[in-house]
Amino acid sequence: MMEENTVRIMLEYHPEDGPPSKYKVWNVINPPAKPLFLYVDCPETAKQIIEIMAIAQLCNPMIISNAFGLLELDEDGEWTEWYNEEGEDVFEAFPDIGPGGPNYED
Repeated sequence: MMEENTVRIMLEYHPEDGPPSKYKVWNVINPPAKPLFLYVDCPETAKQIIEIMAIAQLCNPMIISNAFGLLELDEDGEWTEWYNEEGEDVFEAFPDIGPGGPNYED
């Protein structure tokens, strides 16, 4: 069983088996570079991963700009930007989730 603040990232992927999750975080460092994708198990985990990656990238002087988001695999097998039922993206839906987990405080 996973601990409350444990972040689960799927590191092993076999394309012949299909995607390991219906969610994946995207990150572009110094656009227009190609995106990096990380499969995650849920939108809440995605927000934690994004926050951790953003903080790490702030410390790297080679990174001038970056962008993040969350994709969801739809019923047609297409990756589309994730929005909750209220139309909020991952940043709007989980404003209090940071690298320390829910209700993160600096």
